[in-house]
Amino acid sequence: MIVLKDDCFNAIYLKALNIATFGLNSCQKSRVGSVINLGQAYLEIMPDDPRLIFLNNRKINPIFAIIESAWVLAGGNELTPLIKELPHFSTYSDDGETLNGAYGNRLRSFFGFDQLNVAIEALKNDCVSRRVVLTMFSPSDLKVNSLDVPCNTEIYLKIINGALDITILNRSNDLYLGLPYNVFVFGILQKYISLQLGIKIGIQRHFSDSLHLYEKNIDEANDIINFNNINNVSFVSSNFDWGYSDAILNNIQEILNNDYNAISDPCLASFLKNFNRVNRLLKSESKDFVFSNNFYGFLAYQCFSPIGYGADSNEYFEKLRRLMMASSIEYKFKQLSVSSSENIAQNIIKLANQLKGQFHVLKKTVDSNAGPLGFKSHENEELSLRILLLCLVWTTLDPLTANSSIGTIQKDEIKAAASLLDVPLSELGPLTLFENELFLALSKLLID
Repeated sequence: MIVLKDDCFNAIYLKALNIATFGLNSCQKSRVGSVINLGQAYLEIMPDDPRLIFLNNRKINPIFAIIESAWVLAGGNELTPLIKELPHFSTYSDDGETLNGAYGNRLRSFFGFDQLNVAIEALKNDCVSRRVVLTMFSPSDLKVNSLDVPCNTEIYLKIINGALDITILNRSNDLYLGLPYNVFVFGILQKYISLQLGIKIGIQRHFSDSLHLYEKNIDEANDIINFNNINNVSFVSSNFDWGYSDAILNNIQEILNNDYNAISDPCLASFLKNFNRVNRLLKSESKDFVFSNNFYGFLAYQCFSPIGYGADSNEYFEKLRRLMMASSIEYKFKQLSVSSSENIAQNIIKLANQLKGQFHVLKKTVDSNAGPLGFKSHENEELSLRILLLCLVWTTLDPLTANSSIGTIQKDEIKAAASLLDVPLSELGPLTLFENELFLALSKLLID
Protein backbone atom coordinates (compact mmCIF):
# COMPACT_ATOMS: atom_id res chain seq x y z
CA MET A 1 0.00 0.00 0.00
CA ILE A 2 1.17 3.51 -0.84
CA VAL A 3 1.12 5.78 2.20
CA LEU A 4 0.93 9.49 1.37
CA LYS A 5 1.67 11.95 4.15
CA ASP A 6 3.16 15.43 4.07
CA ASP A 7 2.78 18.90 5.51
CA CYS A 8 -0.18 19.67 3.26
CA PHE A 9 -2.58 18.08 0.78
CA ASN A 10 -1.08 19.97 -2.16
CA ALA A 11 2.31 18.37 -1.41
CA ILE A 12 0.63 14.95 -1.00
CA TYR A 13 -1.06 15.38 -4.38
CA LEU A 14 2.22 16.39 -6.06
CA LYS A 15 3.94 13.38 -4.49
CA ALA A 16 1.19 11.04 -5.76
CA LEU A 17 1.60 12.38 -9.31
CA ASN A 18 5.33 11.75 -9.07
CA ILE A 19 4.74 8.15 -8.00
CA ALA A 20 2.18 7.58 -10.76
CA THR A 21 4.29 8.95 -13.61
CA PHE A 22 7.35 7.08 -12.33
CA GLY A 23 5.43 3.87 -13.06
CA LEU A 24 4.69 4.54 -16.72
CA ASN A 25 5.49 0.92 -17.63
CA SER A 26 2.54 -0.37 -15.59
CA CYS A 27 -0.38 0.79 -17.73
CA GLN A 28 -3.43 -1.46 -17.55
CA LYS A 29 -6.68 -1.63 -19.47
CA SER A 30 -9.84 -0.37 -17.81
CA ARG A 31 -13.49 0.20 -18.64
CA VAL A 32 -12.81 3.79 -19.77
CA GLY A 33 -9.20 3.70 -21.00
CA SER A 34 -5.68 2.70 -20.05
CA VAL A 35 -4.58 3.59 -16.53
CA ILE A 36 -1.47 3.57 -14.36
CA ASN A 37 -2.77 1.71 -11.34
CA LEU A 38 -1.05 2.55 -8.06
CA GLY A 39 -3.16 -0.04 -6.24
CA GLN A 40 -4.11 0.52 -2.61
CA ALA A 41 -3.31 3.94 -1.21
CA TYR A 42 -3.74 5.77 2.07
CA LEU A 43 -3.54 9.50 2.64
CA GLU A 44 -4.36 11.83 5.50
CA ILE A 45 -5.02 15.54 5.75
CA MET A 46 -4.40 17.60 8.85
CA PRO A 47 -7.23 19.66 10.44
CA ASP A 48 -6.20 23.14 9.28
CA ASP A 49 -5.16 22.24 5.73
CA PRO A 50 -6.81 24.50 3.07
CA ARG A 51 -7.49 21.36 0.95
CA LEU A 52 -8.16 22.91 -2.46
CA ILE A 53 -5.42 22.37 -5.06
CA PHE A 54 -3.54 25.52 -6.07
CA LEU A 55 -0.55 24.03 -7.92
CA ASN A 56 0.94 25.68 -11.00
CA ASN A 57 -0.51 24.10 -14.17
CA ARG A 58 -3.26 22.25 -12.24
CA LYS A 59 -6.22 24.52 -12.61
CA ILE A 60 -9.02 22.65 -10.89
CA ASN A 61 -12.35 24.45 -10.65
CA PRO A 62 -12.80 25.70 -7.05
CA ILE A 63 -16.22 27.15 -7.90
CA PHE A 64 -17.43 23.68 -8.83
CA ALA A 65 -15.87 22.19 -5.68
CA ILE A 66 -17.75 24.70 -3.52
CA ILE A 67 -21.03 24.08 -5.34
CA GLU A 68 -20.59 20.29 -5.16
CA SER A 69 -19.93 20.41 -1.41
CA ALA A 70 -23.10 22.46 -0.85
CA TRP A 71 -25.01 20.05 -3.12
CA VAL A 72 -23.85 17.03 -1.11
CA LEU A 73 -24.81 18.59 2.22
CA ALA A 74 -28.23 19.53 0.84
CA GLY A 75 -28.83 15.88 -0.10
CA GLY A 76 -29.70 16.47 -3.75
CA ASN A 77 -29.22 14.29 -6.81
CA GLU A 78 -30.39 16.77 -9.46
CA LEU A 79 -27.87 17.77 -12.13
CA THR A 80 -28.97 21.40 -12.41
CA PRO A 81 -26.73 22.97 -9.72
CA LEU A 82 -23.64 21.16 -11.05
CA ILE A 83 -23.99 21.65 -14.80
CA LYS A 84 -24.30 25.41 -14.44
CA GLU A 85 -20.59 25.33 -13.66
CA LEU A 86 -19.50 22.11 -15.46
CA PRO A 87 -21.92 21.31 -18.31
CA HIS A 88 -20.08 18.10 -19.26
CA PHE A 89 -21.07 16.58 -15.91
CA SER A 90 -24.32 15.50 -17.56
CA THR A 91 -22.37 12.70 -19.30
CA TYR A 92 -22.51 10.79 -15.99
CA SER A 93 -26.31 10.91 -15.83
CA ASP A 94 -28.54 7.99 -16.84
CA ASP A 95 -31.62 10.15 -17.44
CA GLY A 96 -30.18 13.60 -18.15
CA GLU A 97 -31.66 14.99 -14.93
CA THR A 98 -30.15 13.18 -11.95
CA LEU A 99 -27.04 11.31 -10.80
CA ASN A 100 -27.59 7.76 -9.59
CA GLY A 101 -24.65 7.74 -7.18
CA ALA A 102 -25.05 11.26 -5.74
CA TYR A 103 -23.34 11.18 -2.34
CA GLY A 104 -25.68 13.66 -0.67
CA ASN A 105 -28.75 11.74 -1.76
CA ARG A 106 -27.20 8.46 -0.58
CA LEU A 107 -26.40 9.99 2.82
CA ARG A 108 -29.65 11.87 3.44
CA SER A 109 -32.56 9.98 1.87
CA PHE A 110 -31.66 7.06 -0.45
CA PHE A 111 -31.85 4.42 2.30
CA GLY A 112 -35.07 5.79 3.80
CA PHE A 113 -33.59 7.99 6.54
CA ASP A 114 -31.05 10.79 7.06
CA GLN A 115 -27.76 9.08 7.93
CA LEU A 116 -26.08 12.37 8.86
CA ASN A 117 -28.66 13.29 11.48
CA VAL A 118 -28.63 9.79 12.97
CA ALA A 119 -24.81 9.75 13.04
CA ILE A 120 -24.68 13.12 14.79
CA GLU A 121 -27.15 11.98 17.45
CA ALA A 122 -25.25 8.72 17.93
CA LEU A 123 -21.99 10.57 18.60
CA LYS A 124 -23.73 13.03 20.90
CA ASN A 125 -25.06 10.11 22.95
CA ASP A 126 -21.82 8.11 22.90
CA CYS A 127 -18.67 10.07 22.15
CA VAL A 128 -16.49 6.93 22.16
CA SER A 129 -18.69 4.97 19.74
CA ARG A 130 -16.96 2.97 17.00
CA ARG A 131 -20.23 2.05 15.30
CA VAL A 132 -20.90 5.24 13.36
CA VAL A 133 -20.62 4.17 9.72
CA LEU A 134 -22.20 6.05 6.82
CA THR A 135 -22.96 4.05 3.68
CA MET A 136 -23.04 5.32 0.10
CA PHE A 137 -22.88 2.02 -1.79
CA SER A 138 -26.00 -0.11 -2.07
CA PRO A 139 -26.14 -3.86 -2.82
CA SER A 140 -28.41 -2.88 -5.72
CA ASP A 141 -25.44 -1.10 -7.34
CA LEU A 142 -24.01 -4.54 -8.13
CA LYS A 143 -26.78 -5.23 -10.62
CA VAL A 144 -27.56 -1.74 -11.93
CA ASN A 145 -25.96 -0.77 -15.23
CA SER A 146 -25.47 2.90 -14.42
CA LEU A 147 -23.10 5.61 -15.63
CA ASP A 148 -22.70 6.75 -12.04
CA VAL A 149 -21.96 4.16 -9.34
CA PRO A 150 -20.50 5.58 -6.11
CA CYS A 151 -16.69 5.49 -6.02
CA ASN A 152 -16.58 6.47 -2.36
CA THR A 153 -18.45 3.72 -0.59
CA GLU A 154 -18.33 4.23 3.20
CA ILE A 155 -17.45 6.80 5.83
CA TYR A 156 -16.29 6.10 9.39
CA LEU A 157 -16.75 8.80 12.04
CA LYS A 158 -14.95 8.77 15.39
CA ILE A 159 -14.22 11.29 18.11
CA ILE A 160 -10.52 11.06 18.97
CA ASN A 161 -8.95 13.33 21.61
CA GLY A 162 -11.97 15.61 21.50
CA ALA A 163 -11.92 16.09 17.72
CA LEU A 164 -13.90 14.49 14.88
CA ASP A 165 -11.86 12.19 12.66
CA ILE A 166 -13.29 11.04 9.32
CA THR A 167 -12.21 8.05 7.24
CA ILE A 168 -13.46 7.62 3.67
CA LEU A 169 -13.26 4.27 1.86
CA ASN A 170 -12.97 4.38 -1.91
CA ARG A 171 -13.27 1.50 -4.38
CA SER A 172 -11.73 3.39 -7.33
CA ASN A 173 -10.14 6.83 -7.39
CA ASP A 174 -9.05 8.91 -10.38
CA LEU A 175 -5.91 10.70 -9.16
CA TYR A 176 -6.04 13.52 -11.72
CA LEU A 177 -9.74 14.43 -11.75
CA GLY A 178 -11.45 12.79 -8.78
CA LEU A 179 -9.14 12.95 -5.77
CA PRO A 180 -8.85 16.78 -5.45
CA TYR A 181 -12.64 17.18 -5.34
CA ASN A 182 -13.16 14.20 -3.02
CA VAL A 183 -10.78 15.60 -0.43
CA PHE A 184 -12.48 18.99 -0.49
CA VAL A 185 -16.10 17.76 -0.45
CA PHE A 186 -15.59 15.25 2.35
CA GLY A 187 -13.58 17.83 4.27
CA ILE A 188 -16.62 20.13 4.16
CA LEU A 189 -18.79 17.22 5.32
CA GLN A 190 -16.39 16.60 8.23
CA LYS A 191 -16.48 20.28 9.17
CA TYR A 192 -20.30 20.31 9.05
CA ILE A 193 -20.62 17.31 11.38
CA SER A 194 -17.98 18.65 13.79
CA LEU A 195 -19.87 21.94 14.08
CA GLN A 196 -23.12 20.07 14.79
CA LEU A 197 -21.30 18.21 17.56
CA GLY A 198 -19.64 21.35 18.86
CA ILE A 199 -16.14 19.88 18.68
CA LYS A 200 -12.95 20.49 16.74
CA ILE A 201 -12.23 18.99 13.34
CA GLY A 202 -9.69 16.16 13.44
CA ILE A 203 -7.80 14.18 10.80
CA GLN A 204 -9.29 13.39 7.39
CA ARG A 205 -8.24 9.98 6.03
CA HIS A 206 -8.80 8.37 2.64
CA PHE A 207 -8.30 4.69 1.83
CA SER A 208 -8.44 3.89 -1.88
CA ASP A 209 -8.51 0.32 -3.19
CA SER A 210 -7.43 1.54 -6.63
CA LEU A 211 -5.76 4.92 -6.98
CA HIS A 212 -4.96 5.46 -10.63
CA LEU A 213 -3.90 7.96 -13.27
CA TYR A 214 -5.43 7.69 -16.73
CA GLU A 215 -2.94 7.51 -19.57
CA LYS A 216 -4.66 10.46 -21.27
CA ASN A 217 -3.66 12.69 -18.30
CA ILE A 218 0.04 11.74 -18.17
CA ASP A 219 1.22 14.86 -20.03
CA GLU A 220 -0.80 17.13 -17.74
CA ALA A 221 0.61 15.32 -14.71
CA ASN A 222 4.17 15.83 -15.94
CA ASP A 223 3.51 19.53 -16.50
CA ILE A 224 2.39 19.84 -12.87
CA ILE A 225 5.44 17.93 -11.63
CA ASN A 226 7.82 20.02 -13.72
CA PHE A 227 6.52 23.36 -12.49
CA ASN A 228 6.10 22.82 -8.76
CA ASN A 229 8.43 22.13 -5.87
CA ILE A 230 7.18 20.15 -2.84
CA ASN A 231 9.03 22.19 -0.23
CA ASN A 232 7.84 25.48 -1.69
CA VAL A 233 4.28 24.18 -2.09
CA SER A 234 4.26 23.34 1.63
CA PHE A 235 5.48 26.83 2.44
CA VAL A 236 2.75 28.44 0.33
CA SER A 237 0.10 26.22 1.91
CA SER A 238 1.20 27.35 5.37
CA ASN A 239 0.06 30.87 4.42
CA PHE A 240 -3.57 29.70 4.37
CA ASP A 241 -5.92 27.62 6.54
CA TRP A 242 -9.34 25.90 6.63
CA GLY A 243 -11.16 28.86 8.16
CA TYR A 244 -12.69 29.94 4.84
CA SER A 245 -14.87 26.79 4.89
CA ASP A 246 -17.20 28.29 7.53
CA ALA A 247 -18.66 30.69 4.97
CA ILE A 248 -19.60 27.77 2.69
CA LEU A 249 -21.43 25.98 5.50
CA ASN A 250 -23.32 29.15 6.41
CA ASN A 251 -24.58 29.74 2.85
CA ILE A 252 -25.56 26.32 1.43
CA GLN A 253 -28.86 27.32 -0.19
CA GLU A 254 -27.56 30.65 -1.46
CA ILE A 255 -24.71 28.82 -3.21
CA LEU A 256 -27.04 26.24 -4.77
CA ASN A 257 -29.49 28.93 -5.91
CA ASN A 258 -26.69 31.08 -7.42
CA ASP A 259 -27.96 33.86 -5.15
CA TYR A 260 -24.50 35.24 -4.60
CA ASN A 261 -25.71 38.69 -3.53
CA ALA A 262 -27.40 37.05 -0.53
CA ILE A 263 -24.24 35.30 0.70
CA SER A 264 -23.30 36.68 4.09
CA ASP A 265 -19.52 36.44 3.65
CA PRO A 266 -18.30 39.22 1.30
CA CYS A 267 -15.13 37.35 0.21
CA LEU A 268 -17.04 34.20 -0.76
CA ALA A 269 -19.80 36.23 -2.42
CA SER A 270 -17.34 38.23 -4.51
CA PHE A 271 -15.34 35.11 -5.44
CA LEU A 272 -18.41 33.19 -6.66
CA LYS A 273 -19.97 36.21 -8.34
CA ASN A 274 -16.91 37.25 -10.30
CA PHE A 275 -15.45 33.89 -11.20
CA ASN A 276 -18.48 31.72 -11.94
CA ARG A 277 -18.59 30.12 -15.37
CA VAL A 278 -20.71 32.82 -17.03
CA ASN A 279 -18.35 35.64 -16.07
CA ARG A 280 -15.30 33.59 -17.00
CA LEU A 281 -16.70 32.90 -20.44
CA LEU A 282 -17.53 36.55 -20.92
CA LYS A 283 -14.05 37.48 -19.66
CA SER A 284 -15.67 40.56 -18.18
CA GLU A 285 -13.49 42.74 -16.00
CA SER A 286 -14.34 42.70 -12.34
CA LYS A 287 -15.54 45.98 -10.95
CA ASP A 288 -15.55 45.00 -7.28
CA PHE A 289 -13.38 41.92 -6.87
CA VAL A 290 -10.14 42.52 -5.03
CA PHE A 291 -7.40 39.93 -4.84
CA SER A 292 -7.39 40.14 -1.06
CA ASN A 293 -4.61 38.19 0.60
CA ASN A 294 -6.74 35.22 1.60
CA PHE A 295 -7.29 31.79 0.11
CA TYR A 296 -10.16 32.87 -2.16
CA GLY A 297 -7.92 35.50 -3.68
CA PHE A 298 -5.09 33.05 -4.25
CA LEU A 299 -7.43 30.46 -5.80
CA ALA A 300 -8.75 33.05 -8.22
CA TYR A 301 -5.24 34.15 -9.02
CA GLN A 302 -3.99 30.61 -9.64
CA CYS A 303 -7.01 29.01 -11.29
CA PHE A 304 -8.65 31.74 -13.34
CA SER A 305 -5.91 34.17 -14.35
CA PRO A 306 -5.18 35.61 -16.77
CA ILE A 307 -8.78 36.23 -17.89
CA GLY A 308 -9.09 40.00 -17.74
CA TYR A 309 -9.11 40.47 -13.97
CA GLY A 310 -5.78 42.24 -13.62
CA ALA A 311 -4.03 39.22 -12.11
CA ASP A 312 -0.59 40.79 -12.30
CA SER A 313 -1.69 43.50 -9.86
CA ASN A 314 -1.20 41.30 -6.79
CA GLU A 315 2.51 41.23 -6.04
CA TYR A 316 2.04 38.99 -2.99
CA PHE A 317 0.38 36.18 -4.96
CA GLU A 318 2.81 36.62 -7.82
CA LYS A 319 5.66 36.13 -5.37
CA LEU A 320 4.09 32.92 -4.03
CA ARG A 321 3.43 31.57 -7.51
CA ARG A 322 6.98 32.29 -8.69
CA LEU A 323 8.36 30.72 -5.54
CA MET A 324 6.58 27.44 -6.30
CA MET A 325 7.94 27.39 -9.81
CA ALA A 326 11.41 28.95 -9.88
CA SER A 327 13.28 26.29 -7.93
CA SER A 328 11.42 23.55 -9.79
CA ILE A 329 12.86 24.85 -13.07
CA GLU A 330 16.38 24.44 -11.74
CA TYR A 331 15.46 21.03 -10.31
CA LYS A 332 14.20 19.94 -13.74
CA PHE A 333 17.55 20.80 -15.32
CA LYS A 334 19.39 18.98 -12.53
CA GLN A 335 17.33 15.89 -13.28
CA LEU A 336 18.18 16.18 -16.96
CA SER A 337 21.90 16.49 -16.19
CA VAL A 338 21.90 12.88 -14.91
CA SER A 339 19.52 11.55 -17.56
CA SER A 340 20.00 9.70 -20.84
CA SER A 341 20.86 11.57 -24.03
CA GLU A 342 17.48 10.69 -25.54
CA ASN A 343 15.57 12.03 -22.54
CA ILE A 344 17.67 15.19 -22.47
CA ALA A 345 17.05 15.82 -26.17
CA GLN A 346 13.30 15.18 -25.90
CA ASN A 347 12.94 17.61 -23.00
CA ILE A 348 15.03 20.30 -24.66
CA ILE A 349 12.86 20.10 -27.78
CA LYS A 350 9.71 20.33 -25.66
CA LEU A 351 11.02 23.34 -23.74
CA ALA A 352 12.20 25.04 -26.92
CA ASN A 353 8.70 24.64 -28.39
CA GLN A 354 7.17 26.18 -25.26
CA LEU A 355 9.60 29.10 -25.50
CA LYS A 356 9.14 29.70 -29.21
CA GLY A 357 9.48 33.40 -29.99
CA GLN A 358 10.95 34.18 -26.56
CA PHE A 359 14.69 33.77 -27.15
CA HIS A 360 15.19 37.54 -27.19
CA VAL A 361 13.96 37.69 -23.58
CA LEU A 362 16.49 35.08 -22.46
CA LYS A 363 19.24 36.70 -24.54
CA LYS A 364 18.54 40.04 -22.89
CA THR A 365 18.70 38.37 -19.46
CA VAL A 366 22.08 36.87 -20.27
CA ASP A 367 23.56 40.02 -21.83
CA SER A 368 22.48 42.25 -18.95
CA ASN A 369 24.25 39.98 -16.46
CA ALA A 370 27.23 38.76 -18.46
CA GLY A 371 28.60 41.96 -19.99
CA PRO A 372 31.26 41.09 -22.58
CA LEU A 373 30.64 37.38 -21.98
CA GLY A 374 27.19 37.55 -23.57
CA PHE A 375 25.61 34.54 -25.22
CA LYS A 376 26.18 34.00 -28.93
CA SER A 377 22.94 33.79 -30.91
CA HIS A 378 22.20 32.29 -34.34
CA GLU A 379 19.85 33.34 -37.10
CA ASN A 380 17.97 30.13 -36.36
CA GLU A 381 16.17 30.98 -33.11
CA GLU A 382 15.30 27.35 -32.37
CA LEU A 383 18.97 26.39 -32.53
CA SER A 384 19.86 29.30 -30.24
CA LEU A 385 17.25 28.14 -27.74
CA ARG A 386 18.49 24.56 -27.85
CA ILE A 387 22.09 25.66 -27.24
CA LEU A 388 21.10 27.87 -24.32
CA LEU A 389 18.92 25.21 -22.69
CA LEU A 390 21.53 22.48 -23.18
CA CYS A 391 24.17 24.72 -21.64
CA LEU A 392 21.90 25.09 -18.61
CA VAL A 393 21.77 21.31 -18.32
CA TRP A 394 25.56 21.28 -18.31
CA THR A 395 25.58 24.06 -15.69
CA THR A 396 23.53 21.98 -13.22
CA LEU A 397 25.97 19.04 -13.20
CA ASP A 398 26.91 18.22 -9.64
CA PRO A 399 30.32 19.88 -9.04
CA LEU A 400 31.26 17.13 -6.57
CA THR A 401 31.11 14.47 -9.28
CA ALA A 402 31.85 16.55 -12.40
CA ASN A 403 35.48 15.43 -12.61
CA SER A 404 34.87 11.81 -11.59
CA SER A 405 34.10 8.81 -13.80
CA ILE A 406 30.41 9.38 -13.11
CA GLY A 407 30.74 13.00 -14.19
CA THR A 408 32.44 11.89 -17.40
CA ILE A 409 29.53 9.57 -18.20
CA GLN A 410 27.03 12.37 -17.57
CA LYS A 411 28.96 14.79 -19.78
CA ASP A 412 29.09 12.16 -22.54
CA GLU A 413 25.28 11.85 -22.35
CA ILE A 414 24.92 15.63 -22.69
CA LYS A 415 27.30 15.62 -25.65
CA ALA A 416 25.29 12.80 -27.24
CA ALA A 417 22.14 14.87 -26.69
CA ALA A 418 23.89 17.78 -28.43
CA SER A 419 24.44 15.55 -31.44
CA LEU A 420 20.76 14.59 -31.48
CA LEU A 421 19.83 18.29 -31.29
CA ASP A 422 22.33 19.42 -33.95
CA VAL A 423 24.07 21.58 -31.36
CA PRO A 424 27.79 22.17 -32.09
CA LEU A 425 29.97 20.78 -29.29
CA SER A 426 32.12 23.90 -29.54
CA GLU A 427 29.20 25.94 -28.13
CA LEU A 428 28.45 23.60 -25.26
CA GLY A 429 29.51 24.60 -21.75
CA PRO A 430 28.34 25.88 -18.36
CA LEU A 431 26.66 29.24 -17.77
CA THR A 432 27.82 29.67 -14.21
CA LEU A 433 27.82 33.48 -14.19
CA PHE A 434 24.14 34.04 -14.79
CA GLU A 435 22.25 30.74 -14.38
CA ASN A 436 20.14 32.04 -11.48
CA GLU A 437 18.83 34.92 -13.57
CA LEU A 438 18.07 32.50 -16.40
CA PHE A 439 16.10 30.14 -14.15
CA LEU A 440 14.06 33.10 -12.91
CA ALA A 441 13.44 34.31 -16.48
CA LEU A 442 12.41 30.80 -17.54
CA SER A 443 9.93 30.57 -14.68
CA LYS A 444 8.31 33.82 -15.80
CA LEU A 445 8.03 32.64 -19.40
CA LEU A 446 6.77 29.12 -18.63
CA ILE A 447 4.40 29.70 -15.76
CA ASP A 448 1.30 30.35 -17.87
